[in-house]
Amino acid sequence: MEAFRPLLAAVALSAALDAGFANAENRAVNRDKESNNSSDLRKAGPDDSWERTHRATKIIGTDVRNLQGDDLGDIKEIVLNPNGGSISYVIVSMGGVMGVGDKLYAVPWKALKLDTARNEFVLNADKTRLKNAPAFEANRWPDMANDQWNSEVHRYYGQRYEASGRVGASAP
Repeated sequence: MEAFRPLLAAVALSAALDAGFANAENRAVNRDKESNNSSDLRKAGPDDSWERTHRATKIIGTDVRNLQGDDLGDIKEIVLNPNGGSISYVIVSMGGVMGVGDKLYAVPWKALKLDTARNEFVLNADKTRLKNAPAFEANRWPDMANDQWNSEVHRYYGQRYEASGRVGASAP
């Protein structure tokens, strides 16, 4: 029972945070609806909320596909840059059966494009390319503060990495 205590605490915290964010989001939507402001800002709705903001709990579990529509996996984790407050990576899980034998891939956030029509992310990589990408196991995470590791991962996905932690698309 002692071994499950951290897991139960994490689940309870996640549920509490999710409920708090949902209530705040609903209040903001209601406030927008009640406003008579005629600005050109769009009102938040279920179809366009993905275009503007993303709750971590909604990103985790989202499918990742390639340009051909092949299922590449789903997002298991989000890695934040504490210095800039931005998302550095999403951890995509691929392979295995029901989570057993999965490989994890750190994909730079900027390498993903959002498909709002399908509420999924698109990565410009075929399955073979992703299978050959730097991967790790759930119990053996790489040192994500290591500049060499960051540089290699970003380069693999066609992104530029700067040691300060700023990232962007690499020049063609």
